[in-house]
Amino acid sequence: MATRRLMATPVRGASSSCTITTSARNRQPFRSMRSFTTEGGSAVQGNSAHWKRMSASVAVAVVAGGTVAWCVGVVYSTDDGQSGRHLSRWYSPILPDYYVHAQDNNTADVKPVAAPSQLVEKAETAPVPQVLADTSPRGPNDKPRVVILGSGWAALSLLRELDTSQFEVTLVSPRNYFLFTPLLPSVTVGTLEPRSVVEQVRKFCHRTSKERSVQYFEAACKNINPARKTITCVDESAVVGAVSTFELAYDHLVIAVGAQNTTFGTPGVNENCMFLKELPDALAIRHKVIDLLETANYPGQPDEEVKKLLSFAIVGGGPTGVEFAAELHDFLQDDLKQYYPEDLLNRMTITVVQSADAILNTYDAHISKYAMESFARQGIQVKTGARVTEVKPNEITMTDKKSNKSVKLPFGLCVWAAGVGPVPLVRQFMSALPPETQRNNRAITTDEFLRVKGAENVYAIGDCSTIEQHKLLAKFADLFDETDVNRDGELTFGEFSAMVHKNKTRYPQLAVYASRLEELFRRGDTNQDNKMDKDEFKNLLSTVDRELMPLPCTAQVAQQQGKYLAKAFNNKTTANPAKPFHYHHLGSFAYIGGSASVLELPGQWSFGGMLTWWAWRTTYLSKQISWRNKCMVATDWAASSVFGRDISRV
Repeated sequence: MATRRLMATPVRGASSSCTITTSARNRQPFRSMRSFTTEGGSAVQGNSAHWKRMSASVAVAVVAGGTVAWCVGVVYSTDDGQSGRHLSRWYSPILPDYYVHAQDNNTADVKPVAAPSQLVEKAETAPVPQVLADTSPRGPNDKPRVVILGSGWAALSLLRELDTSQFEVTLVSPRNYFLFTPLLPSVTVGTLEPRSVVEQVRKFCHRTSKERSVQYFEAACKNINPARKTITCVDESAVVGAVSTFELAYDHLVIAVGAQNTTFGTPGVNENCMFLKELPDALAIRHKVIDLLETANYPGQPDEEVKKLLSFAIVGGGPTGVEFAAELHDFLQDDLKQYYPEDLLNRMTITVVQSADAILNTYDAHISKYAMESFARQGIQVKTGARVTEVKPNEITMTDKKSNKSVKLPFGLCVWAAGVGPVPLVRQFMSALPPETQRNNRAITTDEFLRVKGAENVYAIGDCSTIEQHKLLAKFADLFDETDVNRDGELTFGEFSAMVHKNKTRYPQLAVYASRLEELFRRGDTNQDNKMDKDEFKNLLSTVDRELMPLPCTAQVAQQQGKYLAKAFNNKTTANPAKPFHYHHLGSFAYIGGSASVLELPGQWSFGGMLTWWAWRTTYLSKQISWRNKCMVATDWAASSVFGRDISRV
């Protein structure tokens, strides 16, 4: 990706100068993509798609007077006949106060439009009209407008449970299907076909009566204006019509846009790794695996080249990375050995690179150990305690945490499954809110009722959000006085137990120990006198707070949050909810290959083996979002077992 820096003159009210980073990359044949990203006191940001010396729609956000406004305009490009420089200007019929002027000598200016006629002239060159939101006052009989952003677990769970007869509901998402993400690794090797794990969102927008139906727009939300209660959306599809951007007004906004892969700033990841987050990612991996095998099978291919081509690296030892490694190994053992030379496949290696000391480190220690032993038996290499520092086109550089030595790992395919971060919309929205309300830079902070802090009537659910956690230590004096019923300055086990059960809903960190109260009490009772004084109680609460973890980015959490919010809307209690959201962990599966899975259940119960694999398949089959999906997934599993996986590269 080519990158250059442009110095820009600030818009009125901005600081003295700002830097615009411009990146160019090919998205489609004969089309280039230019992205403007602000850095400190910025003037303009966004992205544009244009043909050389031609005009097309451009989505740009301009910061002026503290307000961020997204809109679509026109890129007008020409060559300066005197200097031979290529000039381009961005105009918008929606934001007529200024335009962006950029040229190839690395300068850019944000300038006011000289006269309305100039704007009209450029707009007529390549008009990009915008449909504005209806911001007229709502009547007493008008139904509240609920806008839902996203089409994943959280959004669809909310939509399916929401009583749409009470609301005017609109769903906005650039992806017009729901994806069953837990089974995405199975798509990478053909265990499941792509359409078996997706379901069209319009199926859930259609209702038996017009009054209950939901509007759906296939568009990407680019800006949220909480002051005006509007969102701005842009058409990012390959086919763009005369209208490619529009605004929607809302009374209630639900942000459920999920998260994207994060690289933690590691150089070379975006350019040289593949991800496993969306359906196109799985299909790209599937094609790449077959391509590598066919290339390695060329006659006369050097041995070292074959080893590199057939070296598969997975960065990240969480459920996604582990399940992909397991599916890839099954593909090798069950299918590839039937069709490719044995001496070729003997040089194929699968390596999981994990920064922590064990794979599946968020599960019980027994499960992590079981998975490590299973991988060792299958010949899947695991490098724990290794931090990736750079990814080159065919080589990973990592540092061993114990020895601090640098290690090189060549690869033909590297899949990055090391974590998720906020999408651009989430970052933009968080920056527009008061800083004291959004202290987490990885997700939108909400209260325990899933309401976004710092924004009225805006909710965030799923991977894009995190619930603000209440610290026990901040209230330890009040908690001690409340718990010390007999006022003797010490807490008995009975008093302590009553305190935990009473407060475990407000303080989720206590709920973790609800079934292990004796163990927790012993940790606090350091002098072993079967009582806790105030200092012991304070130290125990401090320890419990340090062990507090945010909710995981899983389908289970997102689904429960969607159902909770739908119930609050249906009962009209979003303004004053009776109970906060409480996550009920039902257990966690992970497939580890060889017809074996692991399962962790609440209460420190853990299982592994073939029976657990049957439970894994049965559970995931029952969780499919429609009967169509259930039939197709079951059929695919049966077909791959009887006929094998398809190795065609189509």
